[in-house]
Amino acid sequence: DKKYSPDAESASRRALRNVALRYLAERGPEKGGALALAQLKSATNLTDRLAALGALDASGSDKLDDALSELYAAWKSRPLLIDKWFAMQARSGRADALDRVRKLLSHPDYDPRTPNRARALTGVFAMGNPRAFHAADGAGYALFLDQVLAIDKKNPALSARLLGALEIWPRLESKRKKLARETLMKARDADGASRNLFEIASKSLNAKAD
Repeated sequence: DKKYSPDAESASRRALRNVALRYLAERGPEKGGALALAQLKSATNLTDRLAALGALDASGSDKLDDALSELYAAWKSRPLLIDKWFAMQARSGRADALDRVRKLLSHPDYDPRTPNRARALTGVFAMGNPRAFHAADGAGYALFLDQVLAIDKKNPALSARLLGALEIWPRLESKRKKLARETLMKARDADGASRNLFEIASKSLNAKAD
């Protein structure tokens, strides 16, 4: 522990410590989780605070929801930090990650018409949470499509960029490949789909596996 400094050596030390913390978090809530919680409470900078929150999530600790509530109360007047609060939960590796995202879609501070907020939740879910997004039953794709179509009505450019998360469909295993392809077809053929969304969906459907 040293006083915060933005210099390269200090940044490297923080990065190494936070990687180690994440590894330790995988050992469970009693070991890594306790360390993550301690760092979260003592952190003097955003880098360490976010790393501790991610480690707490990875540890399976039951203290996560309390920590999220405390951070929300501290950050709720700062939109950029609330974006990070949404994003952290969108990439959660927990088994209930999909349900967490569903609940966040109804959160008072979530507005799909705000590009940064939509990217922080829907975008991070699609690009940063492969376990939940590519769920074998297609539930992640279904939730994603609903949000993309809702966003498309107000911001076609954003909806098209978000849909790009499914461009990898040819490289998925057979079951997920089929589900992802069907999701792209639904986006392409949706009533009132914007030209932007139609073009991205069509281009993606014509893609070949590498």
